[in-house]
Amino acid sequence: MEQKEIFQAVLIADNFTDDFSPYETVSLIPLVNVPLLDYALESLNRSGVEEVFLFVSSCIEQVKALVSEGKKQHKTWSINMNVEIVSSEGCRCFGDALRDLDAKGLIRGHFVLMGAGTVTNAKLEPIFEEHKNLCKTDKGAAMTVIYKRIPGNQPTGDEIMIATDSNTNRLLFHQKLKPHQKERRFNFPLEILQENSEIIVHHDLIDPQIAICAPSVLPLFADNFDFETRDDFIRGLLINEEILASTIYVKELPKQQYARKVTNWQSYHMVSDDVMNRWIGSNCQINHAFLFDGVEIQNNVTLEYCVIGKNSKIGKGSKIDQGTIVGDNCVIPPNTILSKTIARSTKPDEYDADDYEKLGEKLFVLKSEESVQVDSDDEEDPKIISTSVRMTQLESQFTESLYSSSSDDDDDEAPSPIQEDSNKPAKLFSGFEQLMKYFGPVVRNYIKGEAAMNDCLKAFEETFAQVPALKTRGHQLLHYFYDNEILSEDAITSWYENLDDESEAKTDSIAKFIKWLEDASEEEDSDD
Repeated sequence: MEQKEIFQAVLIADNFTDDFSPYETVSLIPLVNVPLLDYALESLNRSGVEEVFLFVSSCIEQVKALVSEGKKQHKTWSINMNVEIVSSEGCRCFGDALRDLDAKGLIRGHFVLMGAGTVTNAKLEPIFEEHKNLCKTDKGAAMTVIYKRIPGNQPTGDEIMIATDSNTNRLLFHQKLKPHQKERRFNFPLEILQENSEIIVHHDLIDPQIAICAPSVLPLFADNFDFETRDDFIRGLLINEEILASTIYVKELPKQQYARKVTNWQSYHMVSDDVMNRWIGSNCQINHAFLFDGVEIQNNVTLEYCVIGKNSKIGKGSKIDQGTIVGDNCVIPPNTILSKTIARSTKPDEYDADDYEKLGEKLFVLKSEESVQVDSDDEEDPKIISTSVRMTQLESQFTESLYSSSSDDDDDEAPSPIQEDSNKPAKLFSGFEQLMKYFGPVVRNYIKGEAAMNDCLKAFEETFAQVPALKTRGHQLLHYFYDNEILSEDAITSWYENLDDESEAKTDSIAKFIKWLEDASEEEDSDD
């Protein structure tokens, strides 16, 4: 009985250049707050890889700590995939890494070869099977190199040209221009045109440094010490194809799959933009959401107008919106809907226990007037909780989240949204209305009674000195609070009468508003 071949991959953690100085290894560089190594491991896991040999030659302890921490946190790549670290401090290039792996005899069959700087959502398993079938018909097939087509006018930082046999996709020519190379021309040999009847020449592909390798690849590196990079390997096999009896094939990824390698700061910027624009994982919708470090988002998640705390996990199919604040380390079950509420990971104290509903081992949700829905996996009816909003929890948890995101900032006050728009008076009130649309019910519950109204008006007055736009728009804010019954007429008029003559809040527009209030009050009295 034939033993099932383990789906293996070799992941090279180092870039063996100083292009990312002061970083010593590309694998530890954060891209959109996530180390590049995490992207690479997750992409291999999604493709069904069962065993990964992570080769490290610099920052070995840091990489080990990162992998160990990922296992402790039960990151998705650590559940079904075994990651084994192979280290060698004396390794100076890509070729040395593969020669070291060959000497250790860890690879037993075909394998995926990729760098830790590669970010992709490619489905590699079908390509892997296609490569193995190809090797049955071409015994000399050593490697299938994967490329991704891009728009012709898009800069890449790594210009390449390849030529392939149009019938078999066998690689015939490969040339890469180095980023700092002055000569920007390709030298295409005429003999390729003379010896092949049908070829395709590509200059619209990028090389994300993903390859499917036959078992012969590692011995080829071991026998040829001049192979220092993967490009050296490809060039060497093309030049000495008959001598080495080895061929290389090309596979182009479909349009809906993404792959790119971070090789320098230019490509780092491009991939960062791609991730933020959701070219990867486009089945998630993230709009006007603030995510802290370490947030994990699964498939088909919608996040809108919300805050997600550090190291929280959002289950597939969940929707979080309408000003919801999720605290640190929360685990939100699949298909959960949270709206206009607050979530925390720990059980509230005895005083607040009645105000929270437990929806998971690490999810306690503040009861609100809006519905909180959780769809169970066994398709039972969704659980709906309806209660009141409490501003005290919102204020404390939101402020705590803001301060935990700053490093050593000792400012006395956190910046307010009004201050950020101080140079845009026309947008000040519209922006304020948008905020109140979501937080209005909470604010009304918080500003109750004469003392609370006085505190609110005092803060309003203090802001005048910091925000020049209030001198022309302040009366609109007061009018809004009055119309929505947050501030009473008596509180506003009393506050204004007690203002010092030098107060910044004593503007003509506010004086006219106070006069309007008094006239309206007199008309009501006369009608009575």
